[in-house]
Order: sequence, then structure tokens, then C-alpha cells
Amino acid sequence: MDGVVIYFGGAAIEEVCREFDATLSGADPDTEFAVFPYEDDGWRTELDGDEVTRLVRALGMLPSCAVHIASRHGQAARHALSAVAAVMSKFPNSVLDGDFDRLWSASQVMALGRMEPSKGLYAFPQSSED
Repeated sequence: MDGVVIYFGGAAIEEVCREFDATLSGADPDTEFAVFPYEDDGWRTELDGDEVTRLVRALGMLPSCAVHIASRHGQAARHALSAVAAVMSKFPNSVLDGDFDRLWSASQVMALGRMEPSKGLYAFPQSSED
């Protein structure tokens, strides 16, 4: 399994998790993905100072919460992207960190989701030149 982290500005972790739970309700086992909420500001332990600065600049504030989304490649990753795009649409002050030194806004994630790429959640370009 691989994964991404989504940071939310101004949202409560309970609300975010409730939205993800709704996308998993009744899902086919082949399309399941995992949502791991960070406790409080536990996400900070994974970032250095420059990364936190970029994150604050992107959100306009420190994140109020964050979740790690993990899935297998294939159909599960396609379903995960669809769910991530849907949840981010409800919390537009959010960014996705695909772990390639770039943050993706909610609108960018939703646009990619509408394209339904075969790689799903793992279709984000791996550098800013892509």
C-alpha cells in the first residue's frame, strides 16, 4: 500500500472522518482504502520547518487536522481518488501532499478526479515539471 496525506484548514477531524466513512459505506472489498486520522497535530512530526511553512502558505493557516489515505494500486486507488476528491470538495480549504515535494489544492484534486485516471490516487505528477 502507498498513500498520501490530506491537510485541512478549519475542519474538525470528526467531520472529515465522517465524510470518508460515507464513501466507504457498502464499498466492494476490491475498492477499499484506509483512512488514518492524525491525533491532534501529530502530522507535524513528519514535516520539517520549510514544509510546514509551505503548508501554512497553501492553507492560509496551520492545519486543523490531517488524514493519511492508503490504498493498493488499481481499482482501490481509483476509488480512493474519487473519495478524496469528494471529501476535499466539501472542505475546499484543504491540500493533498503526494510526497513529491508538491501540494495539490482541492480544486486540482477534483479536476484530476473528474479525469478518472487509471492510476487513481497515484496519478499525481511526481514533480512540478510534470
